[in-house]
Amino acid sequence: CLMVSTILMVSYRNKSGFSQYATALYHYGLLYFENRVDETQSLPDVFDRAPLTTEQLLHNETPASEPRTPLSVSVAGEESLSRYGTYTNRGTVGELFTRIALDQELGRERAIEAAAGWGDDTLTTVATDDGPGFVWVTRWDAAEDADQFEAAIEDFGDRRPETVTSGDRSLSTTFEVDRPSADVVVVYIGSESLSETLSADADGEHVTIDPRD
Repeated sequence: CLMVSTILMVSYRNKSGFSQYATALYHYGLLYFENRVDETQSLPDVFDRAPLTTEQLLHNETPASEPRTPLSVSVAGEESLSRYGTYTNRGTVGELFTRIALDQELGRERAIEAAAGWGDDTLTTVATDDGPGFVWVTRWDAAEDADQFEAAIEDFGDRRPETVTSGDRSLSTTFEVDRPSADVVVVYIGSESLSETLSADADGEHVTIDPRD
């Protein structure tokens, strides 16, 4: 088991981007089970309380000991957003992917620091006339955690190319940040028109994305 763990660690550290993320799930998954399985906790017990988020996976926690911070994201209907874009799907990024993504530009130490305190998030894909974009709503355990992430994602965006090529198209990769509350950071990724035409409002755990008036 130690040999497998060592091989996974070396493989994980030698990769980057999506390849590193895919390997990281196995690397941290094995570490998690090694840490949780002992004389007082059997394998079935670990599975019964298996982590539901990568935050729990990274920090050797369970859903009961480190629950997700409540977050509910709603967007205006397609009709009201038709001239700005159409929301197509949603998903969760998580602390692990956030850490690995930031690591690509900011280095491992700062990435770990900036991703710590993750509470929950929702990533929504937006199809616009200027190409695909994303609205990433994040909620943090404390305002200080949100401050660290906001500063890091702004520096990350500054270091990324302004456009990327996909097939025969040149797509914008602008990063713009909105702070609707102390513990919520919203990141608009894609065309500059996203942050210019959409706005975020937060009321506790509820975040609403609407077209600007």
